[in-house]
Amino acid sequence: MVWLSRGLFEALTGFIKLAAKQDASDYKLRAMLYEFHYLPVGHAFQEAAEAGADVDIRYEAQGYKDVNEEMIQKAGIGELCTPQKSRGGIRHNKFIVLIHKNKPVAVWTGSTNISAGGIFGHSNVGHEIWDEELAQSFLDFWDRLAAPDVKPAKLKETNLEVEPTPKPNSLPAERPDADLILPARRQGK
Repeated sequence: MVWLSRGLFEALTGFIKLAAKQDASDYKLRAMLYEFHYLPVGHAFQEAAEAGADVDIRYEAQGYKDVNEEMIQKAGIGELCTPQKSRGGIRHNKFIVLIHKNKPVAVWTGSTNISAGGIFGHSNVGHEIWDEELAQSFLDFWDRLAAPDVKPAKLKETNLEVEPTPKPNSLPAERPDADLILPARRQGK
C-alpha cells in the first residue's frame, strides 16, 4: 500500500504504534480528529490501548457522526472515544499528541483526514514533529478543546492569548527552526 498512500498511512499508523510497544504503559495518546472513519487507523489506536497506553480520542460528531461512530464501533474503541462538544464553527482539527512519561514529546498533524480518501485519494500531508515545546502547545490546545464546559467565545479568547493573529503582511516570529519550517523565508533575508 505504500505506493498508494505515498507512505502516509504507514507513517501515521507507525506514529500511533509507538505507544504500543513493551513500555506502552509509559505512553499516552491524545487525538483530536475531524473525519475518523478509516478502520485500520482505529485498529492502530486499539493496539496501543491494548498494549497499555492511555488513549483518549475526540472526534467530530456532527457532519461525520454516523460514519465516525460506525468505525469506532467496528474497531471496538468506543471507550477510548468521546464526541467533540458542539460549538460554533467547524471542528476541523487533525492532530495526535504522543506523551511519554507524562511529557509531550511529539505531535502528528497535517491536512490528512482519517478516511480512505484522505489517506489514499488526496494529496494530503502528515507531519511527525519531535519538539517538546510544540507538542506541549498541541496538548494544551487539546485540553482546551476537550474541556467539558468549552464555549466558543472563551476558546477563541484563550487561543488568541496563546497565539495572536498576525497583522496583515507580517512575517512569522523568528524561530531557531525557521529554515526547517519556513524555507521560503530564507529567500527574503
